[in-house]
Amino acid sequence: MLRTFAAGVALLWAAPALAAAPDFPTETVLTDHIQPRHAALHQSADRLHEAAATLCAGPATADLEAVRAAYHDAMDAWAGVQHVTYGPIENFNRRFRLQFWPDPRNVVERELGALLREQPTDILAENGLTFASVAIQGLPMVERLTFGAEADALADGTDDGAYRCRLLEAVTANVAAIAENLETNWRETDDPWPAAFRDPAAADLVADDADLAGIVLTGLTTQLQSIRDQRLLPVMGDSAEDADPAKAESGLSGRSLRGIAASVEAMADGFDLMFAPALANAEPELADLMGRAFTQTRATAQGIDGPLGEAVTDPARRAEVEKLATQVRALQQLLATRVASALGLSLGFNSLDGD
Repeated sequence: MLRTFAAGVALLWAAPALAAAPDFPTETVLTDHIQPRHAALHQSADRLHEAAATLCAGPATADLEAVRAAYHDAMDAWAGVQHVTYGPIENFNRRFRLQFWPDPRNVVERELGALLREQPTDILAENGLTFASVAIQGLPMVERLTFGAEADALADGTDDGAYRCRLLEAVTANVAAIAENLETNWRETDDPWPAAFRDPAAADLVADDADLAGIVLTGLTTQLQSIRDQRLLPVMGDSAEDADPAKAESGLSGRSLRGIAASVEAMADGFDLMFAPALANAEPELADLMGRAFTQTRATAQGIDGPLGEAVTDPARRAEVEKLATQVRALQQLLATRVASALGLSLGFNSLDGD
């Protein structure tokens, strides 16, 4: 299957491009993709906070499992909007407040240790985390509290456990507040970003629908680059012996591959709405390849057995991870070159490429 995918990529690399871009259904992308996915993030973040509050009201092991399940749901929803790199997420450092990652210096773990030693109470007040370090504000902190080596302390009824619970409640409340603000901003009639999607020609942010489509396409290519360059390659190393499982995203909860699969699925949904119809008219063969490429890449991520950190050190499973990295790279390159050219689009700024 990978040979078929790669052969299709090679075949289409030199296909001719259209001279001009077609119309793009930007309002449909807003109402059927961006808004409902941010609503799902808000709802899942609220459920995570509610689960944390239930745990802390009467600590029990079953309640801890409920928080862990809610964390997975919130991370799935977050993976579902990470390709939306533009708009309200750019305000107030929201991306890193939700997920401080990559974290090569293990800042989240170190700051959690300091909090547990000093047990400050000001950050536990309502909105107490708003101006605190971004490393302690979001989902990675939730993961360390609920999946870390001392997670059972949340339910042990001790004073230390009570502080951990109050911290967990504060962090999940902060995550829910950020998610609520994102959903609200994407639904506001006077916010410039939803206004641009409703009527690009009248917007100040973009010149026309093709300009906006280029921004959306850049979001897809940026997220695919992040998956390969930040989520896969650093963990893989050059060989199984050189692998570094500690660098896996969400490694404590073992959900690295689950997050990648959720992200690819969300990107496929956005691609189908914004670009697939025009591409089917312009280059049907390329449109078919893109559909297969998204499907195969998601299936590869879902099909790798066990956590990513374990898979990269096992020769049999590592081959599948290498295959996934190749597929992600091919998807990114197809979008950035063949699809952009076929639809007459220009890519915008990619934050992963630096200033």
